[in-house]
Amino acid sequence: VCEVGVYSTNFLTDDEDVVSQWLDRVREACEASQFLVSDGGELPTAVIGCGSHNLAGAWFWDKRNFSEETRKNLVANLSRVGKIGEAMGVNIALEGHVNVTARSGPVAAEIIREAGSSALRVHLDPVNWMTLDECYDSTSFLKSLFDAVGSLAGSCHAKDAAVRDELITRVVECPPGDGCLDYPTFMRRSEERRVEKECRYRW
Repeated sequence: VCEVGVYSTNFLTDDEDVVSQWLDRVREACEASQFLVSDGGELPTAVIGCGSHNLAGAWFWDKRNFSEETRKNLVANLSRVGKIGEAMGVNIALEGHVNVTARSGPVAAEIIREAGSSALRVHLDPVNWMTLDECYDSTSFLKSLFDAVGSLAGSCHAKDAAVRDELITRVVECPPGDGCLDYPTFMRRSEERRVEKECRYRW
């Protein structure tokens, strides 16, 4: 176990009542995460989501997810999330998806940098950001993703993406190794990030 997830968080609003409730959930996740300490001495990680304006759920598409106002709200709220992580000694990684404000690895990294907290990271879940084109060239996609996110990568999800010809051709999640994700590259680049962290901490 390497993470505690609070995946349905919604930090796209400026409604203080809503934000306060989710900040309380983040504190609970950080308390649980404090029990998870890696052999390399890295800080534990809690994973959160952006949220969505779509009332059907936090991971569903809504045009408003990509407005400037929404991004501004997300950055402001993540700054508050980061302060919780800093105070509790827990890294907090933002998970993205093509449907939400953190619609790609580079965008997620930009948002985290704008939020300006040393506790904030990007959660690497490549499948969440894969389009059909990227499924057919996942090696180049992974290279670009890891290069863009760089030192902000805080945690990863191990799953895979498959292309299915159903009513339309679409990308679906599947078990690792059953899809088109270049898993050797994914694991190698993830391991490189771990080694880089250990070297930096030991230095």
